[in-house]
Amino acid sequence: MKFQINATRGVFHLIGHVHDVDVTGNGSKTITVSTYSPSLLNLQLKYIAYENTLFDASTVDPVKIQFMEFTATMPIHIQHVQLPWLFDEGTGKIKDRVTVVLKTFLRYNLLKNAIQSVNDVYPGTRIVVADDTPDHLFNSFQSSNVDHYKMPAYKVGVGIQDRLSPTTYLALGNKTHRCIIQKPDPGYYYEIRGFPGIYANDAVLNIFLASTNDAKAVGFDPHPLLARIGHNAFFLSALGRLRVAACSLCTVRHYKRGPVAANYSTYRRPNKSFKAKLHHYNLYMHNINCLKTQWVTNKTQKQ
Repeated sequence: MKFQINATRGVFHLIGHVHDVDVTGNGSKTITVSTYSPSLLNLQLKYIAYENTLFDASTVDPVKIQFMEFTATMPIHIQHVQLPWLFDEGTGKIKDRVTVVLKTFLRYNLLKNAIQSVNDVYPGTRIVVADDTPDHLFNSFQSSNVDHYKMPAYKVGVGIQDRLSPTTYLALGNKTHRCIIQKPDPGYYYEIRGFPGIYANDAVLNIFLASTNDAKAVGFDPHPLLARIGHNAFFLSALGRLRVAACSLCTVRHYKRGPVAANYSTYRRPNKSFKAKLHHYNLYMHNINCLKTQWVTNKTQKQ
């Protein structure tokens, strides 16, 4: 019986030899084991080690295996040793482990309420405010635990509702063409075992809690079209990269009370032309030739 292994990004080493077994190719990309005994063959295979010789931070070597008339592929994951990301937990309280990031534009009465709400529930927690209000209307809320950063005017917009609205996507196609379909309700895959009220899904609302390093690994597209509305784009980019879950046990409410600047709606709600350009860019960015929403799918079903 002959057993042959072929690698492309590494070599094989014989770290032990079994009697009555013939081994050729020690230290090369191809190693061959020959014997008349299946048990001796299995024993010899335990003493063959793979060493990567072509460095890559994270890749796969599709090792080809041939045994008699059978062939198979064994993917060997090549990855650099990952060091843990450590941080000082301090007292272990929320204020030492979480930073609250708020986006605001003109509506300072609501920003004041949001900051007060965080301070009431989690006093001392650091709050970062990103504010693209124009210069002549800018009002700073800088304080001991609030870092209020002024951004270029008229850049960012978000939305929030006061209900659980998870989303799941179905990705169809291949490496050259894809179609992303937003699946219908309930919008999640399953309730996570051991965590009642927590549901696995692909995207959540604009208010979410995330590991800083994981969120930075996905990042936000700097394209101008996504400078104002980039929430969906973030989660599309995170597909297959982040584990996402929605919690039904807590709610962030959006109180639309108080005076609003006269020109607020002009910048908050993009026109049809902007939406069309954004939609086209999303198709290009993710190599998608079709982006269907639940509304379109349901409407088609009704017709």
